[in-house]
Order: sequence, then C-alpha cells, then structure tokens
Amino acid sequence: MSKLIVVMLVLLFVCVVCRRAVVALGQPRVLGDIVTGMLMGPAIFDAYLPSISFRIGLPETRGLLNALGELGLIIILVEICWHGISRREGDLSNSKIALVAFFGVVTSFAVGGVLAFYSSEDMGLQHTLLGYILFCGIAFSVTALPVLVLLLDDIAIVEAKAGRVAVVAAVYTDVFVWCALAVISIVLGAGVGGGIALNFGVGLIYVATMLLVVRPIIMKSQLVAGLGDGVKVVVTVIIVLGSSQLTEFFGVHSSVGALLAAYVVGDVAGVKGAWDKYLFGIRQLVIPMFFIASGGMISVSGLSQVHIWFWLFVFLLGATISKIISCYIAGLLVGMRQRASMQLGILMSTKGTAELVVLAVGYREGLLSDDSYTVLLILSVASMMLTVPMLAFLNSYFGQHGGCPKG
Repeated sequence: MSKLIVVMLVLLFVCVVCRRAVVALGQPRVLGDIVTGMLMGPAIFDAYLPSISFRIGLPETRGLLNALGELGLIIILVEICWHGISRREGDLSNSKIALVAFFGVVTSFAVGGVLAFYSSEDMGLQHTLLGYILFCGIAFSVTALPVLVLLLDDIAIVEAKAGRVAVVAAVYTDVFVWCALAVISIVLGAGVGGGIALNFGVGLIYVATMLLVVRPIIMKSQLVAGLGDGVKVVVTVIIVLGSSQLTEFFGVHSSVGALLAAYVVGDVAGVKGAWDKYLFGIRQLVIPMFFIASGGMISVSGLSQVHIWFWLFVFLLGATISKIISCYIAGLLVGMRQRASMQLGILMSTKGTAELVVLAVGYREGLLSDDSYTVLLILSVASMMLTVPMLAFLNSYFGQHGGCPKG
C-alpha cells in the first residue's frame, strides 16, 4: 500500500506541473493530465527510466491505478450526462439545433468510416474490420461537451450565440454517439447467431425498465429527494455502479449503464449538489487517474513507422475539416451569421474528454489496435490544442477583412 501512495504522490505532482505548463500555453487543463499519462506510462517512463520506475513501484501498481481510472471514468460519465440535462435551452429551436448536430454527425461518421476502411490494413484489426470502421465513424462524430463548456468559460473570443448553440448541439451529438456505441457493443459483443438478438432484447428491456419504470418511480415517489445529502449520494452511487455492472453483464459496456443511471437520477432535487459536496475530494483524485491511464496506453513504438504518421495527419485533417464544414453549412442554413457559423464548426470539432472515454471503450472491447488507439488519442489531443488557435485566427481574419457583425 505504501508503494501505491508513493506512486500516486509522484503522479499527482507531475500532473500539477503539466497542468500549469499547458494552461500557461493557453490549453485546457485536462491536456496536462493526458501528458502526464504519456510521460509516466510504460512506453516512456518504464522504457527509459526502468530503475526509477521499479524503485517507486510504478509497474506493480498499474492495476490499482487503472481501477481508480475506471472509477474516474464512471464519475466523468455521470457529469457528462448532467451537463447535458442542465443545458437543454439554446438560442435556436430544438429542431434547428438538432439539424446542426445531424449535419456534423452524418458527415463526420461517413468520413471516419471511409478513412477507417482504407487504413484498416495498416492499423485495423482484421478480425473486427466492421467494428473498426464503425468505431472510427463514432470517434470522428463525437464532440467533447465538458471540454467545450470549460473552453467557453475560459475564453472570451466566441460569440455568445455560437457558444450556446454549440453546447446544446454537442448534447445531441453525444446522445447519438453513446446510443451508437451501445448498439455496436451489443452486436459485436454477442458474436454471431442468436446471441445478437438475445443481447438486443435484454438490453432493450433493461433500458425500457430504467426509463419507463425506475425513473418515474424515483421522480414521483420523492424517496431519493427526501433523503439527507449523505444518504442521497450513497444511493446515487449504488444506482450508478449497479447499473454499470448490469449492462456489463448483459454484454454492453458498463459506460452505457452508468450514463443511463445518471439520467434516471439526474433531475432529482438536491442530487447534483450533494454529489459535488461529498465527492469533490474523491473526484479530484480519481478523474485525473482516468486521463493518466488513457495517456499511458499510447504506443510510442508505433510512431516510428512512417505510415502511422501519414494516417495521423489524414485522420486529423479529415476529422477537423468534416466537422467544421458540415456545422458551418448547417449554421448558415438555420440563420446564423457567417462568423458565428464558423465558430460553431470549430467548437464542434473539439474532442478531448468524450473522445478519450469513447477510445477507452473501444480499446477495452478489442475494436482498436495499439496503433489505431495511439493515432486517435493524438487526434483527440490535437483537436483540443487547435481549437483556441483556430478561433483566434478566425477572429483576426474577420477583424482584418471586416466580416459580419456579432449576432
């Protein structure tokens, strides 16, 4: 146990240093956690400083650190869901915002699937080719809602309307992503034959029970709302963890169950406040562990191959351009001004947190090889790093060329 404490202290120290470094460069704080994972992971720290790594006990504690990362993932999923619940209103009608999300998802999904097909010989797993293609489509489609919210809170170079529409459109986008991920997990996890139908049937029954039976009972009975804050948090944690384990048992990734449970209890009075009150210290500890674990899975050896760099460039270009152009056109179609539409496209191309969660699911389900995971992870990091510079360049361009007034 003492080695685990030493390792966590070292990791948190490096994490703080990396966070300060990336924030000083104008980047999101979460990027520092990912960089920490890359630096302290087996591909770099264990490989180049094996004696120090062994002395502090890093290799033998990775299993426990990954378990903490899994808990961090569940907390992130709960808060992603609650972000969506609390941000349902936008400047446009729901139908127009859904159109923006639809354009972005369809175009990005198609581009991701095409690029996955052509890259499959270099990076895909041939026994799960369909899963790899579908998964890359999902990875291209996602928009990082929590990172997007943090960016809008930290920067003042985005029109208010563009920011609000982007957040609500990201909610719709992420709903599609998690539903698609659940379907892929069910189909590919069931193998062939009747297993697919069985998993679909059980999964649909479980979802219907949670939405049509459990949620109404919780909301109408006020059983949870009437509890003290401490007990309320315990009940919420039990529901979330229980749901995640049940979906895992049904052949669906546990993340889907966690999201579903978070939605079921998300509107109960006082739950979010009690969650923040009692779990603040724990979440500050375990959430970085998820990002550190994600960064630690990067395969540096794959980056020595030229074709990996080629596909990294192509993936980054395809994911960014497809999202920006599709959401830009959709923004114009629903009546937004030119600059606001372009800002909307750039914001929707931000990946980050949601992308890392999706990648963790894909890697665990065996849909991604080490090389494809590394490429998509770097794509996620690069999308975060590019968002603020692209927005600054856009504002500079409109400032020099007149552009459209804010609106």
